[in-house]
Amino acid sequence: MTITLQIEDPNGYFIPNIHPDNFAVYEGGVRQKLVSAEVQHAPVSIVLLLEEDGRYHELNEVLGVEIPQASEALLNVLGHRDRLAVFTYSGQVKMLAGFGENRGDLSDVFEQLGTPEFSEANLYDAILGTLNFMRDVRGRKAIILISSGLDTFSKTTYEQVLQAAEQDRTPIYIIGLSEMMRGQAFIYGSAAPYAHMNWNEAERRLEHLATASGGRICPDQTLNFPPCMATS
Repeated sequence: MTITLQIEDPNGYFIPNIHPDNFAVYEGGVRQKLVSAEVQHAPVSIVLLLEEDGRYHELNEVLGVEIPQASEALLNVLGHRDRLAVFTYSGQVKMLAGFGENRGDLSDVFEQLGTPEFSEANLYDAILGTLNFMRDVRGRKAIILISSGLDTFSKTTYEQVLQAAEQDRTPIYIIGLSEMMRGQAFIYGSAAPYAHMNWNEAERRLEHLATASGGRICPDQTLNFPPCMATS
């Protein structure tokens, strides 16, 4: 007899790095020995959405240095059948790579990410556009967003993008930059133009968006690829 199982944690998230020796079968309280397990990883289609704001010099430095590192880290943990598309957003959304790009080309894309120029940060427009892009994608899929949570000039409201996230159910996994920006504000003091931003509110909104979509927010201040976004 063969049984196919989907392995999730109590919150409904996929558990990475499952191996055959992690399984045990009991019958009548007795562990069965003549049992074998085979682990199959369903491929996943991921959109990586990267902030390309340019309003604050210190934020630009964070974006220009940390985001390429985080993007390359994501590329290193994807399976060979997984697909990755890359978008950036500022005043508008730009596609840097579609699902058909090979891994070498994606690495080149990440290496070319530089310090952003002055621009808007239309986060809500970008999320809504990305959700629309993913609507017809079949199978396992997710959006990974690296963002400060700031929105400067979107036509889409927060309430509209929250509703879309709830309806579409494409999981959004978010690495927020607010903790990094708080650290920068501490260094530069109250004179920094972003020092009086409501970072708590920006972080709260990101968390609600992630939860509404079935994803989660990853509080990793170093932007290393966090376990909560593992795709296996």
